[in-house]
Amino acid sequence: RMKKRENEIGINHLPWMNWTDWMYELSKCKYAVQIGTGAAGSFNLSCAYLGIPCIGLKALETQNLCFPDLSIDEVDLKKGKELILKLKNDSSFYKEQSKKCQINYKKHFDEQIFLRTFKQIFNKYYTLKYP
Repeated sequence: RMKKRENEIGINHLPWMNWTDWMYELSKCKYAVQIGTGAAGSFNLSCAYLGIPCIGLKALETQNLCFPDLSIDEVDLKKGKELILKLKNDSSFYKEQSKKCQINYKKHFDEQIFLRTFKQIFNKYYTLKYP
């Protein structure tokens, strides 16, 4: 949700939309920044899936796994600004990060990995509760 006065610093907000429309709108973007709690990490995952370099906090697992070179410490906005400028001005760095995040997405969050992880968790808790 938009905070008071955010429109004064050029932050774009989209109205609520369903997931398909959201992915379509996000796919139009070239860069992303996620500096906040990250909730479930779906923003970072969506960016990685689409190949959109995303600058965000190291503390967020999805950010760190998908975008290790673009992850910053919580208070290091100076580093964040440097990374934004590098993505904007260095096309080879941009292309490298775009490709790398898609590779990392598949490595850590591909459907087969999700299914394997889910089965492991299910089996662990199923056998504990119902021997």
